Formats: sequence, structure tokens, C-alpha cells
Amino acid sequence: YVESREPRVIGIGRHVEARRLDGSTFPAFLTLGRIGGTEPPRFVGFLHDMSERRTHELQILRQDALLREAQRIAQIGNFEVHLPSHAGDTGSEEFRRILRLADDEPVSLQALADCLRPADREHFESELQALRAEPAPAEMDAEYGLAMPGGETRYVHLNLHITPGADGAIRHVGTLHDVTERRHTQDQMRET
Repeated sequence: YVESREPRVIGIGRHVEARRLDGSTFPAFLTLGRIGGTEPPRFVGFLHDMSERRTHELQILRQDALLREAQRIAQIGNFEVHLPSHAGDTGSEEFRRILRLADDEPVSLQALADCLRPADREHFESELQALRAEPAPAEMDAEYGLAMPGGETRYVHLNLHITPGADGAIRHVGTLHDVTERRHTQDQMRET
């Protein structure tokens, strides 16, 4: 830096592995800066111990992995979408798997409606429209049939919470539970 004045480290900061006097290492964030108006040039450095933060990040990653596994086992996906849509709209891996949405496809209630059987789609859309018109938070709890590629029908249980915002936006948070196997078992019991 003294020779070229190019700030490769100065003012940028970086994650490093630091060593304590006892020889043990720990994750740290190193920030360096030049003290202005000094000749020869003088610098100041700050070393932030990131051990606790790294521990919290690892806990969050483990919890996230556990939640994904639990959703896969239970065949329940969750989602949060808004009307109008915005960048925070999201759906879990299991939600995407149930609807067979590609990773790059946006998560929306329209994506769900597009998968529903025609009669179920009409019921879902009219119910959704009525609930969105409510000035207070509302809930939807219903089962629908999905018309899957190849003619297969799958069944889902939708639990949806709708919350109108002060800015006119509407927040939709819910779960989608694949209940196809349970439904087939019930049908077989009725036939028997």
C-alpha cells in the first residue's frame, strides 16, 4: 500500500483465522486503516473475535437443515407471499417439491392455483378473493386436489393466514401438506 497506494487491505476488511498467545486459533474480522497526516505512514488495525457469531451461524445452519428434513419427512411445506409480490416472497424446498416448482420459478399463490384441478381452482380463487376483502386478518383451511403432469391427482391441505397491511399490501403465510397417502388410505377403507 505504501508503494502503490492501492487499498488491497486498507479500508476493506476481511475474515481471517487469528492465533492466540497459547497457539489456539479463532475466527476474526480484521479491519485496517491509515491514520491521515502522518509521515512516515501510520496504520491502525482492529481485530474482532467472531467466535460467538460463528457459533450462532452454525446453530442456525443446523436448525435450518433440521427444519428442512422435518418438512420432507412430514411432507409439509411453508411459504410467505405478498400482494403485490415483492422480493421477500419465499417458499420452502418442500413447498416447491409438492407443487413441482423449479428453483428459479417465483413462489406465489398463483403458482398454487395453476396446479389445482379446475373445480378446486374456482373455489380457491373465490375464497381467496373474499378473504382478501376482509379488513381484519383472516384464515383459510381447506383440502384441494392438484392436477399433476401425467394425469396424476395429488391432494393437499392448505392452511393460510391473510393479514392486510397498513400500506395496502396483503401478507399470506401458510403451510401446504401433501395428504395424498392419507386420502388414498381413506378411500380404500371406504371401498372395503
